[in-house]
Amino acid sequence: MRAVSRLAGWQIFADQMEVTIRHHALESGCFVVNATGWLTEEQISEIARDPALEGPLRGGCFTAIVSPEGKLLGTPLTEGEGMVIADLDFALITKRKRMMDSVGHYARPELLSLLHDRRPARTVRYEGEAVLNTDEAGS
Repeated sequence: MRAVSRLAGWQIFADQMEVTIRHHALESGCFVVNATGWLTEEQISEIARDPALEGPLRGGCFTAIVSPEGKLLGTPLTEGEGMVIADLDFALITKRKRMMDSVGHYARPELLSLLHDRRPARTVRYEGEAVLNTDEAGS
């Protein structure tokens, strides 16, 4: 059974997935393990049942491991079945968190504060003078 290769039109999903998981690793200072599914031609036909709906089920595979520095560890799997294996250096988590504390600046009240106004508020507020219609002015 031959697996369906990626179609150019659906490559965008794999590209977006790579950007998303790399960003998550950088922002969170963590390792990201991402596994996407891969379907054979037979599986696609079984799921879609209508050839017009098969396109989105093809391609877009991006199974990868990303370091806290946003680097791909090993070669990502972009089609077919397989595994991505990498050695994880947990010291990279501490290193990244020292470089970019994505939540620490919220703990500094001199830089950021939150005001919660508990007074009732109307959903619609009018400002300025009302312009009366001439028909309304006489009534």
